[in-house]
Amino acid sequence: MKSYLMTILLSLMPISEVRGGIPFAMSQGIPFPLSLLLPMLANMLVVFPLLFMVKPLFSFLRQHHLFERLIGAYEKRAGRKMNRHLNFKKVGLFLFVAIPLPTTGVYTGVVASILAGMKAREAMLPLLLGVFVASILTYLAASGLLGFFNLIFTKM
Repeated sequence: MKSYLMTILLSLMPISEVRGGIPFAMSQGIPFPLSLLLPMLANMLVVFPLLFMVKPLFSFLRQHHLFERLIGAYEKRAGRKMNRHLNFKKVGLFLFVAIPLPTTGVYTGVVASILAGMKAREAMLPLLLGVFVASILTYLAASGLLGFFNLIFTKM
């Protein structure tokens, strides 16, 4: 039960998201459907509150000088990453979240959607589909990597 809870928590966290939750679930022996679905659904749950909380939260925090600089730097980084996709806002946002690379998950995707001027309702589907594809790609990569290590170490 503890490994299931840790999988959910890793999938909810900004840095790891499904890129951390899925490999962790697999390493803990959580069986196939759950090792993919549990992190995916946990990460998808984050989309809804983030879409409606980030903009007001950033506005509130900007009132303090320390946070103004941090938020500005974060928005600048998210904007740079999203700039190449701005011509195709929805498709670009989907691709941005779907490719499971560091700092291209839901958290940065929500900020990028706000910077791109997208409404929450408009950004929701690309974000959710992006998490879906990122989860599958992460699962396939982790399965291949684990299979590769098993193959090497069982032959020794």
